[in-house]
Amino acid sequence: MLFSTKAEYGVRLMVELGRRAGDSAPAEADPVALAAVAEAETLPLSYLEHLVAKLRDAGLVTSVRG
Repeated sequence: MLFSTKAEYGVRLMVELGRRAGDSAPAEADPVALAAVAEAETLPLSYLEHLVAKLRDAGLVTSVRG
């Protein structure tokens, strides 16, 4: 089965966020810089920014400014 780039990067992003959150509850997890995820997964930052906006609209991630 083939996955689109958007689907693959989305899954990789969510897995990396899960790794960084560890066992803490989602509300208690520290914010993760998108640049750090892009570097760890060797993904383009600009593409992840668009992808996170869609994930945020779907209620799968939250974001903080700064």
